[in-house]
Amino acid sequence: MQATLENLSGLERKLNVTLPAEEVENKINTKLQKLALKVKMPGFRPGKVPFAMVRKNYAGSVRMEVLEDLIRDSYVDAVKQENLTPVGMPSIEIVSSKSNEQFAYTATFEVYPEINLADLKQ
Repeated sequence: MQATLENLSGLERKLNVTLPAEEVENKINTKLQKLALKVKMPGFRPGKVPFAMVRKNYAGSVRMEVLEDLIRDSYVDAVKQENLTPVGMPSIEIVSSKSNEQFAYTATFEVYPEINLADLKQ
């Protein structure tokens, strides 16, 4: 995972995150393999459906689930890495989500302001 932070106006921040295509495809294949053990299709015993058929029928929905999970997990990791405290939920914009390409998205959010209190003894 690669994350870069941009300071926008005031308290607004923009986080650009890219994930390697191999990581995304590995997670999709893992989830499809788990699904193949449970899926029921006419003409096949439960759990004996060919992987190619499972991929053909369920790849789109599994891909969306995996991308949602990756966005959530990588956003939390990137925020911790940059030592930020976001206010509310981010606005997520997917930049690139094609298969066999790196997955990239931007998260725009606001952070709490930094308040520096003066020494009260003065």
